[in-house]
Amino acid sequence: MAYSPGTGPEAFPGVPVQRHCIKTDGVCDATSLDSFPGFLQQHPRYFREGEIIASTLAQHGGSGTVWYPAA
Repeated sequence: MAYSPGTGPEAFPGVPVQRHCIKTDGVCDATSLDSFPGFLQQHPRYFREGEIIASTLAQHGGSGTVWYPAA
């Protein structure tokens, strides 16, 4: 079962998958009314230099969801 409509499947049998999500980002955390404006505020953080994608892209393994606090 997924956390919210934006997270997709929770498990991929035989394949380690680790998601990195920011609280109130509507793509990953569509659980409240704060999620829509949260998407506009939080989602760009994934792509900023030194932020989530840059610091996690080369990591291997892991499973589940890593939650980052909303800014």
